[in-house]
Amino acid sequence: MHAWNTVALPIATQIITEFEARGEPPGPTRMSAYERLGAAASLVKVGMDDMKLLIQGSGMRAIGTAGLNGCTCVVFLGATAILFAHIAPYDGQSTEDDSRNIHQASQDHHDRWLRAALATLRQNSDHFPPASTAWGIFSCMERPGQTPYTDERIRRQVLGYLQATGYSVQQAFYREIDAGQVVPPKGEIVAMFNPGAELYIEDKKFWPRSQGQSSSSGTTAGPSSASTQSDTQNASAKLWWNYPVGVDKNGHQTLTCVIQGKRVVLNAMWKGDPAPQLYMLAEYRQTRVSGSLLEVDIQGKAFQLERPQ
Repeated sequence: MHAWNTVALPIATQIITEFEARGEPPGPTRMSAYERLGAAASLVKVGMDDMKLLIQGSGMRAIGTAGLNGCTCVVFLGATAILFAHIAPYDGQSTEDDSRNIHQASQDHHDRWLRAALATLRQNSDHFPPASTAWGIFSCMERPGQTPYTDERIRRQVLGYLQATGYSVQQAFYREIDAGQVVPPKGEIVAMFNPGAELYIEDKKFWPRSQGQSSSSGTTAGPSSASTQSDTQNASAKLWWNYPVGVDKNGHQTLTCVIQGKRVVLNAMWKGDPAPQLYMLAEYRQTRVSGSLLEVDIQGKAFQLERPQ
């Protein structure tokens, strides 16, 4: 049964007319897990040279970082909390004519962040029982004619700190590429509760390990194509809450729905509320989830937006 009845028909017609006058944007495009969780206001975002703590039940579901391309990440996956640090190679004060020992400056910079991470870990030890895991995630560089390599000084330094915690230590590597070629999910790491702690690197599931992945400490974690079916924003889908999402020619997010039998693509934005605001009748209107559909109030009436079949 269509939610747009005969009384609502003039409103529906106005929205469809507005949409047709604007023209239909390109079709659905894939959003990365980091983008989807961020759009749903469910993600604690960690910047470069930044560290944050996600506690289960805080109202946020995930924690993660983007733009990773040469930096190191340290992640502690606990029973009821996740500690996440994104550490740049240097302290931001280095230049090409820097007279300092640049390698020592890099190690000093990592020392400061690693000490801060362990101090935060101790302050929140109740959330991190012995079964917790400690992750070092490192850049792997490739140069023409050379074997891929990582900065062994930084890797050993980070692993030394992680091993001092007594937790199971794991490590993973991502490939560093030209910064101009970084397109999501490249350079994105997300950790979430589902309901236990999970770790995704560039949209590949690294923890918990699936069958066939190495379980020994200190080895590269192999990628997995496993996705989280209970997540309404499936990692392999082009959907939000089963509504197609996309990007228009101006780079704005869109959401596709059906109004009075007509497929309509509306500009969408997420601002604090899990459900999006949709552009209808010359303004953005806040939607809400009603049952399995989105609902919106227009002129004092509640209307449901159907999904395309």
